[in-house]
Amino acid sequence: MRTLIAGPFVGEFGWELMGWQAHVRRRSRDYERTIVLSRPECAYLYRDFCDRFEPWSPGSWLTQGYECTGGCPYDGAVETRYPGADRLCIDRNVDAVGWAGLADQEHRRFGLDVEPARTFDLVVHARAIPAFAGPADEKAQRNWPADEWHRLCAALARRFTIAAIGLPDLAILPDGTTDCRGLPLDQQCALLARARAAIGPSSGPMHLASLCGCPHLVWMKAEQGIPMRYARDWNPLATRVCILSRAGWRPSRSLVLAGLRRLLAMPDGPGVLVAQ
Repeated sequence: MRTLIAGPFVGEFGWELMGWQAHVRRRSRDYERTIVLSRPECAYLYRDFCDRFEPWSPGSWLTQGYECTGGCPYDGAVETRYPGADRLCIDRNVDAVGWAGLADQEHRRFGLDVEPARTFDLVVHARAIPAFAGPADEKAQRNWPADEWHRLCAALARRFTIAAIGLPDLAILPDGTTDCRGLPLDQQCALLARARAAIGPSSGPMHLASLCGCPHLVWMKAEQGIPMRYARDWNPLATRVCILSRAGWRPSRSLVLAGLRRLLAMPDGPGVLVAQ
């Protein structure tokens, strides 16, 4: 039996979404059996095509692209159970140059195949990445201030029901939101697939919103082609998106609210709005 062993994937969630899982799905079509290794939380991404999911974690969230530092190395235990299987694995960025843009990919829309316990108007990802590398940690500096999240969501909660998603260790629970952090990934996708919009700074969960067909308001610093990822390169379903980039990682609440109003006013269907 022709068998493919893919993984383990140890890098950033956004890169797993847009530069890995869809390629593994495509490659699986050439095999009779596909075994996937990834973090336990990510099993849902592969459920539709893999024959067996092997949960494995490096024990660290200090990631960059396809890499993870500070964690334990994979010991190759799964391969010993499938002698003769082909192996597909990338764990160094130097080996992945051009991978996400050039590799054949087969994306699917997540979330609609799962029934949520309840639905919400809005979904927020209040990213709160710890400063793994100290006060100057670049990723930690991308977090929007907690006070801003609390004030924004308290104001929005007067008109909308709001779910907060993400991992409890990596995202806060803003005032006025329902805690959906830590729910199984399929349930978080179900929320996104039915929400009117998702809100947050650039992060893996915001790319997940794109793959759930959820219109999203996202902000970031205009560098390394990140705005174009949301608009085109990492938007395979052509999901509606409003991009804030002029104010970088620290947009004002008024700018975020204005962007959300414009996003909700956009007609149904594909669309990209680059707000200033």
